[in-house]
Amino acid sequence: MKKSMKVQRTIQDHVEYLMHRFAYEYAKDFSKNSIVLDIGCGSGYGDEILASTASAVIALILMNQLLSMLTLSIIMRKFIL
Repeated sequence: MKKSMKVQRTIQDHVEYLMHRFAYEYAKDFSKNSIVLDIGCGSGYGDEILASTASAVIALILMNQLLSMLTLSIIMRKFIL
């Protein structure tokens, strides 16, 4: 598995990252062969975890008042914009 590209600046940042990572690792068992919608995906590191078992992951993020949709295909492993 790839390491996160996020730079850890404080212990609080690291604890928050570990909590989120744990949640995604826990959720991946429930996403097997499913299409997953992740609203508020942030950098997307959690979506990569979900994509390891899901058939597809749709990641939505609200940034600068624009809604972007990114679909990760587990089969092709390509970004579809």
